[in-house]
Amino acid sequence: MFEHYARLTTKHLPDYINWLEEGAVTAVKDHHHHCASAWAHTAAATIEGDFYIRTGIMDVLSSQQFIDCDELSLGCHGG
Repeated sequence: MFEHYARLTTKHLPDYINWLEEGAVTAVKDHHHHCASAWAHTAAATIEGDFYIRTGIMDVLSSQQFIDCDELSLGCHGG
């Protein structure tokens, strides 16, 4: 089921968070694609970071799997 995020107020937020230092960001990946598939890398990184922030587990996802599942444009042209 879907979880609902509570509304955030700025009084509970720190002034600065470095998500790289916190472990919520994986290393930069080489796209190896020349067909406008950056959307897949962005989607994977977004899901990885969100999952880490919620669970504390860094599960690295495959951008290639996102690309392979796009049957309409074969992963190219924005997915």
